[in-house]
Amino acid sequence: MHTDEGGNTVDPDDPGGRYRGPYTPPPPEPVYTGQQRLRVEPHSIPAALKAFNTALEAVNQKVKDLTNLPIQAWGPDPVSQGAQEKFDARSKTGGDAALEVLTKYRDQLKRTVEALEQSKKTYEKVEGANTAKWRPGRLG
Repeated sequence: MHTDEGGNTVDPDDPGGRYRGPYTPPPPEPVYTGQQRLRVEPHSIPAALKAFNTALEAVNQKVKDLTNLPIQAWGPDPVSQGAQEKFDARSKTGGDAALEVLTKYRDQLKRTVEALEQSKKTYEKVEGANTAKWRPGRLG
């Protein structure tokens, strides 16, 4: 960071020097740790289930695609072999590999769908009992 002749702060990350003005650092990335809660109104559960099932199917397909992705060296030379090994490791193994991240996301979607299905069953059971309780002609 430095100041130009006009007193403006110049962003060193702007190689063309196009930005001139007060420097505002970018906001920090949100950190999501621990268990997150999703609150859904009972009447919205079917739509939420549909949306989460659609997402689950799409992510599941991506996990299958990446699992079956053939990663081959571009040539028989050592550099190509090394690149292939690094690409394979970055794509499929390790905590931050694409396959690992997608698999964890898929598992989270599965748990969300299961929780929504359980909420739907519970809500339908309670509503059914309430409807039966207040049915005309029923005496307490």
